[in-house]
This record gives sequence, structure tokens and C-alpha cells, in this order.
Amino acid sequence: PPVFRIQSIERLPFDARNALLADAVCALLDCGFTGIMVMLEQVEHTKVLGQVLDEKKVDHTVVTGTLATPERMRRTERFRSGACRVLITNRAMREGVDIPRIDAVVLGGGLKAPQLLLQSIGRGVRTAEGKLPWIPVVDVYDAAGCGRHTRAHAKERMDFYRSEKFVVSSLADVSLLSETLDEVRETGVHQD
Repeated sequence: PPVFRIQSIERLPFDARNALLADAVCALLDCGFTGIMVMLEQVEHTKVLGQVLDEKKVDHTVVTGTLATPERMRRTERFRSGACRVLITNRAMREGVDIPRIDAVVLGGGLKAPQLLLQSIGRGVRTAEGKLPWIPVVDVYDAAGCGRHTRAHAKERMDFYRSEKFVVSSLADVSLLSETLDEVRETGVHQD
């Protein structure tokens, strides 16, 4: 799948990173994607990003392992059925979940382990009727690093994507995402 690297040349504080992730979700929605999974690491981060999307009036659901099983299942079904178009989650949804309608993945948690990356992206590569033969994966590359290891982890992810033959498109600004997605839809490829 194509990976769209949103590159920040300056250090991203937590609020700015969340604003960027929310803008990426909105750009994907504007492009017609209807099953967007945002994968984060920390439970608190899922709540904060949910609040940012609330401010933007984006209907979403948050599913984490801290929820009681019936509530987790109810929220998952809400997304699975198409009642909402955005699922914000963390490790709780990395394995053993089959939701073929996921048609875009936003990685906002800064993970780096290749197996975890593949599991996260794998949520979206299930085939489904009417789905494109590829999914966009949006990853924030924090060039300045907002934490001690963030920059090194981002570089490792980019190296991994390239080693796995993912098409990596570097975008200086999230506003370029819609235009780039349209180009990929028309031609099947995008050149950096």
C-alpha cells in the first residue's frame, strides 16, 4: 500500500501532533474514505484525539482494552456496521480483529517494530466489495522529534516501508494529501 509521510521539519508538541492527525483524518474523509482506523499507542492519547475530532465535528468511536467487553464490542460493531466512519484505537485492535471495511489507516503512535507495523496496517488490507485494491497509510514523520527516540523511530518506520516495497510519498503538509490521493487513484502510483 502507499504510505503518505506527513513530514514536520519542526518539533511537534502533543497538541500540534493531534491537530495534524485530525487534519489527516478529515482529508481522508473528504476524499471519500469511509472506514478510517487511527492506531495510537496510549489509551490517554485515544481520548485526547477523540476530543480533537469532537471539536471538528467528526463522528468517531474510541475502542481500547480498558473498556468493558460489552462496551468494546458495541463500539466496534458501530464502526463495523458503518454507523461511524472513524475508529480510534490502540493495541486492543492490533490482532484478531477482522473489519474488512477499513479502507485507510492513520498511524499516530510512533511505534517502530516491523511486526506491529504490519499488524496495524494489516487491519486495512482485507478485501471487501467496492474497496480499492490499495489503502492509504498515513504516518507522521516528526523530523525534529518530540521525544528522545521519536525521530529515530520515524526513520526506522520509513526504512521498513521501503524495504517492504511500500510506495512512500513525502508530503510537506497534510493539505497535499487529498491531491496526492486523487493522483494515486487515477494513475495507481505517486512519485515523490
